[in-house]
Order: sequence, then structure tokens, then C-alpha cells
Amino acid sequence: MNREQNYNQSLKRLKQTIQVKETLEKEKIEKLQVQNRELKINLKEQLQKNQELDEQILMKDDIIVKYENELKNAQEDLLLNVERIKEMRIKEESWIKLEDQLAEQIMQLKGKLARKKTKLRSIRDSHNELQKQSLEDSERRQIEMIKLNNQLDQIELLKNQFKERAQICEETNKKLEEELNELSHQNQEMNQNNRNLEQQLNQIQENLHTAQTERDEQIKQNQIHNQRIEQLQDTKTALEAKINKIKTQFEVERNEIKQESQQKMQKKKEKIKNMKEEIKEQEQKIQHQEKVIMEQERNIQTQEKQAEELNQEITEAKQQQQQHHIQLQETQQKLKQENSQINEDNSQIRDALARTESELEYIQKQQNIEINDIEIRIDALIAEIKQLKDENSVLRETQTSLKKELNISEDLQNNFKEKYIRAKNINKQLRDHIKTVEDKVKDFMHERDIENREVSRQRELKRIEDEKSKNKIRVLDDIQNMIKRHKISKIE
Repeated sequence: MNREQNYNQSLKRLKQTIQVKETLEKEKIEKLQVQNRELKINLKEQLQKNQELDEQILMKDDIIVKYENELKNAQEDLLLNVERIKEMRIKEESWIKLEDQLAEQIMQLKGKLARKKTKLRSIRDSHNELQKQSLEDSERRQIEMIKLNNQLDQIELLKNQFKERAQICEETNKKLEEELNELSHQNQEMNQNNRNLEQQLNQIQENLHTAQTERDEQIKQNQIHNQRIEQLQDTKTALEAKINKIKTQFEVERNEIKQESQQKMQKKKEKIKNMKEEIKEQEQKIQHQEKVIMEQERNIQTQEKQAEELNQEITEAKQQQQQHHIQLQETQQKLKQENSQINEDNSQIRDALARTESELEYIQKQQNIEINDIEIRIDALIAEIKQLKDENSVLRETQTSLKKELNISEDLQNNFKEKYIRAKNINKQLRDHIKTVEDKVKDFMHERDIENREVSRQRELKRIEDEKSKNKIRVLDDIQNMIKRHKISKIE
């Protein structure tokens, strides 16, 4: 009986221990299931966060590409501004040369005008002397009047040449005004381009500041998520492929920009060649004008020679006059008889001389008016040249200010490059951090697979043990039933 009781107690204890083990195993399985669910939820959240991070990284890559394009455009604008400044310097040098040439031409014209005034005075004196001689020798007077008319024709020709020269000066002045207008327009465009560049640089700095703050927030979020995340691997190859694709696109765009810059440089070289050809044409025109001036000087020299010949003829006429005076004294008696006729002739000659004097005075007045007009035009040209010099000084000041602005823009560009490099380094650190996170997630997934396998193995073992325990319980129940039956049989 004691054995049976002990045996029953041991069976009960076995059943209790088996039940306790079953409950403990059930609790463990439930805990593992809860942990598995939590891990699944955490993995889903982490996958979503990683997707969001991938999208943000792609957006940042697009922003970086945009900033690189803006940098390239800013560099191209700076190169264009430098080329325009060089062209302005070349034009300024050509203007200075033109100013010097115009000043020399004006001095030459003034000298010619002075020489012509002296010639006119000498012609006036010779005319007065001829008036004195006209009373005695009418035929010689007529010859001298013809010579004077020829000289007047030559003076009119010179006047026409001066008019043509004045028209050329006016045309050059108009060209200078047009070039100055073009320069002012180009200066306005350069100022507008510099303003646009400053606005673009300010916008880029603001975008960089916002990108920096967003990246700082992302780093904080990554530090917070770093405590929960263990690993992620699936997006590594995709990110590397995207980076390689972006690199290839960047290389292609850089090559295209190089080709475009080379084409622009070729076009600028062609423009410079055209400018050189125009300068050569202008130099040829100036040489032609110098030849015309030399011909005018030769004509003036011939006129001076003619004036000297006139003076010689006047001296000869004086000598002849003296001889004629002697002859007049000898033939005074004869002249008294012909005095009436001579008086009539003298009255006619005086009328003709009065008419010629009035005509000469009218011509002289017109010449003085034209000379005054030419002097006024020359003074106006000198004033315009001074104004051009003042405008050139203003242009030089604007060029210095533009150089300062270019230096400032270069400093801003260098600052932007430094910020861009810093942002690139931060982006690289983020990518490295994401890579480490991916590696951790990969390790976590591997460990999770191992744990799942272990859990499934434990479940299988538990199932086998449950079956064994159930079989044991059945065997024990059978044994108990057999014992009971044996007892009942004994009692009977």
C-alpha cells in the first residue's frame, strides 16, 4: 500500500512537473511570439524610416546637382564679365588713340587756318598795292585780277575740303557717341548680371543653410534611431549604382560644359579677329586722311610760292612804276592834252575797283564767318573730347568698382565652394552612417533568422517532448488502471 501511495504521489508529482514545464514553455513561446511581433513592427518602422532617409538623400543629391549647375552658371557669367572688361579695355585704348589723332588733326587744322589768314592778309595788301597801280596800268591789273580770282577759287576748294573734313569729324563724333551708348548699355547689363549673381549666391547660401539644418536634424534622428536599428543591406547596391550614375552624369555634363566653353572662346577669338580687321580698316582710313592732309599742305605750299611770285611781280611793278613815273614826267605835256580822256578812264577803273573791293569784302566776310564756324566746331570737338575723357575716367572708375565686385563675388564663390565641400563631406558621412546601419540591420536579420530557426527547433523538440510526456502519461494511466484492476481482482 505504501508503495502504491508513493507511486501515486510520484505520478502526481510527475504530472505537476510536466504541467509546470508545459506552462513555462507556453509562456516562453508567448514571450517569443510577442518579441517576434515587436521585432516585425520595429523592422517595418525601420524600413519606412530607411525609405524616408533614401528619399531625403535622393532629394539632397538633386539639390547638390542643382547647386553644382548654379556654380557652373555663376563661373560662366564671371568669365563673360571678365571678357567684357577686356573688350572694354581694348575699346578704351582705341578711343584714346582716336582722341590723340583728333587732337593732332585739330592742331594741324588750326595751323592751316592761321596760315590761310596770313595769306588772306597778304592778298589784301597786294590788292591794295594793285589798286594803286591800276590807275597807271589797266592791263596788268586785269591780269592780276584773273590771278586773284584763281586764288579765290583755290580758297573755295580749300573751304570745301575743310567742310568735308568737318563732316568726317562729325561722323567720327557720332560713331564715338554710338560706342559710348553701347558701352553704357553693356555696363548696365554687367551691373544687372552682377546683381543676378549676388541674388543667386544669396539664394544658394540660404539653401545651404537650410540643407545644413536639415542634415543636423537628420543626424540627431539617426543618433536616436541608432539605438534601435541593428542593420540594413538591401539598398546598398542601389545607392552605389545611383552614385555611379550621378558621377557619370556629372562627367558628361562637365564635358558638355567644356565643349560649350571652347565654342564660346572660339567665337570670341573670331570677334577679336573682326575687331582687329576693323581697326586695320580705320588705320587705312586714317592713313588716307593723312595723305589728303599732305596733299592739302602741298597745295598750300604751291599757293605760298604763287604769293611769293606775286610779291616779286609787285616789286617789279614798283620798279616799272618808278620808270613809268620818269616817263610820265617826260610826257607830262602830252598827258595834259589827254587828261579828259584819262579822267574818264580813271572813273571807269575806280568804279570797277569799287565793285571788286565790295566783292572781296563780301567774300572775306563769308570766309571769316566760315572760319568762325570751323573754330566753333573745333572748340565743340575739343569740348566733346574732354567730355569723352571724363566719361572714360568714369568708365575706369566703374571698371575698378566692377573689379572689386568681381573680387567680392570670387570670395563669395570660394565661401560657397567651402560650404559645398562641407555639405558634401556631411553627405558622405551620412552615407557611411547609413552603410553601417545597413550592415547592422543585415547582421540583425541574420541573427533573427538564426533565432527563428532555433525557435522552430525548440518548438519541434517541445512537440516531441509533449508527445513523449503524453505517451508517458498514457502509460502511467494504463499502469494505474492495471493496478486498480489488479487490486479489484485481488479483492474479489
